Amino acid sequence: MIYRPHKRYPFTKSALLVGLVAGVLGTFAFGTPLAGFAWFVLPVAAGLVWRADEPPVLSFALAFQWVFIVVGYLYWCTGGDVTELLFGSVELAITVSLTGLLCLALGLRVGLAILSRPLGRRAAFARQTGEMYNLHQLFWVTVITYSVSWAFELSPNNTSSLAVFNAAQILGSIISFREVLFCLLWLTILRQRQGYGYGVIVLVVALVPRFISTQSSFKELIFMLFVVLLAEFRPWIKGPAQRSWHRRIGATVLAIFVLLVAAGAVWEGAIKPKWRTFDAEGSPMDKLEAFVDVTESATAESESQSWLQDLIRRVSSITQFALVLNRVPAVVPHENGQLTMRAIKHVLVPRILYPEKENLGTDSWLAEEYAGLQVGEDTSVGIGYMAEFYVDWGIAGLWPCLIAFGVFLGLAYGLIFLLSPSYPIGAALVIVPFMNNFITFEASFPKLLGGFIMNVVVLLVLARFIPPLLRASVARKAIPGSAVIGSR
Repeated sequence: MIYRPHKRYPFTKSALLVGLVAGVLGTFAFGTPLAGFAWFVLPVAAGLVWRADEPPVLSFALAFQWVFIVVGYLYWCTGGDVTELLFGSVELAITVSLTGLLCLALGLRVGLAILSRPLGRRAAFARQTGEMYNLHQLFWVTVITYSVSWAFELSPNNTSSLAVFNAAQILGSIISFREVLFCLLWLTILRQRQGYGYGVIVLVVALVPRFISTQSSFKELIFMLFVVLLAEFRPWIKGPAQRSWHRRIGATVLAIFVLLVAAGAVWEGAIKPKWRTFDAEGSPMDKLEAFVDVTESATAESESQSWLQDLIRRVSSITQFALVLNRVPAVVPHENGQLTMRAIKHVLVPRILYPEKENLGTDSWLAEEYAGLQVGEDTSVGIGYMAEFYVDWGIAGLWPCLIAFGVFLGLAYGLIFLLSPSYPIGAALVIVPFMNNFITFEASFPKLLGGFIMNVVVLLVLARFIPPLLRASVARKAIPGSAVIGSR
């Protein structure tokens, strides 16, 4: 294998070329320039923030939000029946949102550039040292932390005692530390190219109890594995062995993608309507058995032809923004920054010092006030953080806000690496808060911002306990880019 120097952002130029070609082909294939613009934005936004030798979680988050913006529209362009989702100023909402993704990517790139020198020095030192964590110890620490879910269900939002201390968010962040260990284990396995059995066992132990949840919480763990695998896609490293490795990585990523789409379609089209109304009781194993029974009956009774359409209806989230564009400022005036300031104040005022601080509750009032939707009491429907910025500042102010938000997130990404105990821990740690808080287009800005900051702070504190738990060895002659590496 031949390692050659590479740029920190190796796909920026190629992504632009791919975006131009995809935009032209998309325009002709779907019969509309807006579809072409959508296919242009996807590779360009992802390529702007894909960093060499790091998990591409930023690219994944932007791509995932892209799906929420355009999937319903693209399906409609191919003759799909989702007209009930596409009303209001849909085309304008899609155009504004896609441009917003480019603004976010630009802001992320600027935020990362501010810390480019210290990040570059730490990455270079990591390539030179070759620290590798003890895989056996890492496996046991990870599997033990996940095994707790086989004894009882961990659900901070459903634990009433936490309401007294308003600590559900903190406990949720503590629980998510397991995902850091999961990502670190798989990063170590892939860089050392051994111990795959360990990874499969941990995946099963971590994944199976998630099926007892009424939410589709299993998908986040698969998303993390997806991003970890993509971290191994490094075509700037030449050689026959590396090309073979890339082919295997590509085949695995494609298989996981197909599995996710299939699982999502079955979940939305068949299982979820029954499982969420099913009152499962008993131990986690009893609930798992009930889940299997519900899955068998639901898939047998429903028609598979509608499953994909149901999935598309679920992930298409542009309607709320389209309705907001219709209603603001024609019916409801712009708020001139009140929603943004509400979010910032909510984050800056610590609840532990001010127990009576306003509880954000559901986001349904936003949909009712600014989108004109009638939402039931037991339903939470938001309008999305981009729509909230629009309500405050209009289209002219929306894009600068997204650039500024991107700069903040880019700085946070860099600080996670710089403040982590080691470079491989940073690579694992950076995946979790972005995956937990930044992949949903319909997220409310105060919850997105507050959840992200809390998650980062808690995980950085807990990450300090990883080195004492695991022995690390340093390779004398590390091949850059071929091992899990990095310490201060």
